[in-house]
Amino acid sequence: EKRTFGNKGEGQDFSRADVLGYAVWTWPANEKIGAWLEANWERWEKEAPAFFTENWCKRIRSSAPREAIPPVLKRKFDLATANAKEAHRLYRRASFTFTEHGGEVGRAASAKVIPE
Repeated sequence: EKRTFGNKGEGQDFSRADVLGYAVWTWPANEKIGAWLEANWERWEKEAPAFFTENWCKRIRSSAPREAIPPVLKRKFDLATANAKEAHRLYRRASFTFTEHGGEVGRAASAKVIPE
């Protein structure tokens, strides 16, 4: 509760974010995590503090106990997961379609463009 230093900065948010990088069994109670995430997530999305990286957010989405995630964040996380799955599905579909028509995945990226 009184720790105010984390690997990426000083202050209670940095310290708490750092703790959530440890093994899940060392985390504070679900209620504390949920209250902290709910009170700050929207602000972090706008301010983007140093700890609020894509990897940190993924860790919270994938590792935090469902009971620790406030309902508003559950909806946001579920939407992000659904969007990622849909993007992956579309990518795979496009890749298969491309190869079905004689192309090779990755070939277009290595093609040279010759100016006229």
